[in-house]
Amino acid sequence: MTEQSVDTTVAPGATGTRRGPRRGAGTAGQQRAFLLPAVLVTVAVVIFPTVFGLYVSFTDWQLNDPSGRVPNGFANFRAIASDGRFWNALRNNFLFVGIGVPVQYAIALGLALLLNQDLVGRRFFRVAFLLPFMMSPVAAGWMIGRSIFDAQRGPLADLLRTLGFESITFFDTGP
Repeated sequence: MTEQSVDTTVAPGATGTRRGPRRGAGTAGQQRAFLLPAVLVTVAVVIFPTVFGLYVSFTDWQLNDPSGRVPNGFANFRAIASDGRFWNALRNNFLFVGIGVPVQYAIALGLALLLNQDLVGRRFFRVAFLLPFMMSPVAAGWMIGRSIFDAQRGPLADLLRTLGFESITFFDTGP
């Protein structure tokens, strides 16, 4: 048998200390600047709607009333507790969550296990199951893009006309 140990030595001039991970990269201002977009989106999408929804739930807000929002305490909650439609909707939600979601998970898990087996045509069925998930964002992007770049009614055409430019027909096939 041969010996498999290796002798290691420290290179001349090298110290035995190792630099740790770099902490605190950038200044505090740079760190805040990188965090600002995420914080703004979180405030706009999560925090503001939650706080505003709580505020509205404790007011009697009639859009056609000139007095505007009138605080009414728990009157909205008392009204909803006595409404039969609310209890029916709540029951339907619990049925959907309690029955529909577990059944969907069981079917999805069964199909995933089936497609993980070594079957003939496995690639075809994988594509057939995943294609709708891949096509939805493509279709949504196509529709949004068509509406943005519409030469007559699109927001980009409106912006160009406002700035004094002629609107561009992006989807024209002519010369």
